[in-house]
Amino acid sequence: MNPTASLKTLAGLTANALTTVQTREIMRFTSNTKADMLRMVHSAKSGHIGGSLSSAEIVAMAHLCAGENDKIIVSHGHIAPIIYATLGNLGYFDIEEAIQGLRRTTRFEGHPSIAVPGIEWCNGMLGQGLSVGAGFALAKRLKNELGNVFVLMGDGEQQKGQILEAARFAVKHRLNNLTCVIDCNGLQASGKIDDIQPLDLRAMFESSGCFVLEADGHDPTSLYNAFKHDAPAPKIILAQTIMGNGIPEIENDYRYHGKIPDDAIAELAIALWSGSDAGISLSEPRKATTPLYHRIDRGNTTTYTDEADLRQVFADALSDIIRINPDSVISAIDCDLKESMKLHLLPPENVVECGISEHNAMSMAAAMAKSGILTFFCDFGVLAVDETYSQLRMADINGAPIKIIATHCGLDVGEDGKTHQCLDYIGTASQLFGIKIIVPADPNQADHVLRYAAGEPSAFLLACGRTPVPVLRKIDLAPIYDENYNFIYGECEKIRDGSHGIIFSYGTMLHRAVTVSDHLSQRGIAIGVINAPSPTCLNEESVLEAAKTGLVITYEDHHMRTGLGCSVARIIAGRTLCRFITLGVTEYGGSGPPSELYAEQGLNEQQLSDIIMNALSQ
Repeated sequence: MNPTASLKTLAGLTANALTTVQTREIMRFTSNTKADMLRMVHSAKSGHIGGSLSSAEIVAMAHLCAGENDKIIVSHGHIAPIIYATLGNLGYFDIEEAIQGLRRTTRFEGHPSIAVPGIEWCNGMLGQGLSVGAGFALAKRLKNELGNVFVLMGDGEQQKGQILEAARFAVKHRLNNLTCVIDCNGLQASGKIDDIQPLDLRAMFESSGCFVLEADGHDPTSLYNAFKHDAPAPKIILAQTIMGNGIPEIENDYRYHGKIPDDAIAELAIALWSGSDAGISLSEPRKATTPLYHRIDRGNTTTYTDEADLRQVFADALSDIIRINPDSVISAIDCDLKESMKLHLLPPENVVECGISEHNAMSMAAAMAKSGILTFFCDFGVLAVDETYSQLRMADINGAPIKIIATHCGLDVGEDGKTHQCLDYIGTASQLFGIKIIVPADPNQADHVLRYAAGEPSAFLLACGRTPVPVLRKIDLAPIYDENYNFIYGECEKIRDGSHGIIFSYGTMLHRAVTVSDHLSQRGIAIGVINAPSPTCLNEESVLEAAKTGLVITYEDHHMRTGLGCSVARIIAGRTLCRFITLGVTEYGGSGPPSELYAEQGLNEQQLSDIIMNALSQ
């Protein structure tokens, strides 16, 4: 990089128009980024050149127009090479590090990584970027922060339905601080967009209420004018470009979406673009910073004495946290289930309504959480985990400390039937490295764990069933989880002692296990019960100690192959000699009362008791 002092002022451009000198220098700067991008991909012998070349001027202009309080989100992450080349030439890092490190087990991954200075959000799953941008834009609104959010996208990814969800959301919430620039090169990985899935982008976005304008994506002046154009609604810039722009041999050839030009073509282009001695340097590069997680006052827990709906418990605890933290920005994300999730009990200003658009809602909520807002995504299990897994996975990759409240989990959804039975929420969420799963067993524990999760800087999945559950009590009938209880993630909690065997359970099945234990104790059979509210993180000592009884049973309303049974099995396999029985859901259930659905799959109290007696008799 050979910085030009006169261009240091280009960062955060605010003038009404570019000067001739500025336009010329920006074009020379972009030539440098194209040359470095080609060197990068040529060295790695891997990477996406076509889109990088069509987006080069767009990427440069976005970074030059962005001020200190602005954010840039790149949705079509395959253009990582031009992103790295631009950031390197702007002084975020040594460009040679990227040229030598692309796709070589360094921080310069094939799609943008947040480990790289200047990257706001890691994106590789197409179609999610506008939702993420909307989340950041809304977060600025809620926090009374100045600044704009720029989202860069490809035209092929506009085929994703989530984008329309995001556009409608942005219009509804009047996110006029949001600008989306679409690289319209007319091609995608398999050919022409018009042949694969035609799109009328102007009509699509205007029908959503967005403000749409067009620009020449390779002309700095045209792009700059579009960036600076005041709009009465979220702005969409359709930037007309050429895939592979600047290399005649590959221009408008869809194969070069991911194909690498031969050495002679690449070297000629590098030599041509490297002839420029101009560069743009930022005296202080913009930094992608993650807000510190502000700990909140968790408040005092409520002690319940009667059975309760855990949805109600979660909502009451969240309402209390909102009340006692008036200076904190706390949001509950709803997808047209406000009353089912009991969110109508919260102050209206703390509820963000997204409608029936879970994909947008999850990505948007993740960005809000990443912005430092205490964000709760509240939905049924099949929607919060199963339907939005891709979005949740990207939230996890980006370290968004989102709190998910997933209700209606398991066969306990009852009469709604198999389409609404979330039988895999533990197995599915456990594949994400950064999320902690908690399944409370009664109202008092539910109150404790929501307050715990609210005050921790991690992502959480808090799951429960649909029907009310009773208060768990000691032998003397005192509540187990009273005001003196201290939830510790990963701890196994002994509910009943037992020398003949131990049942590990959690959630809505725990009180059933206790009922069986108390019944068998009257027959002189001591079956212990252990609550495992963190089913993917178990105290190994507790499991191995239980195995000494010679009989361990896992009992859960979850797919038998991916739940608590697997966690216990990983600990005791090959390390103990005991009988180990896993009980769980083995197939989708029908539609009926949970008690009947449990009986159909051998999971009611009498069936559990019979299994225990049979195991002890052998």
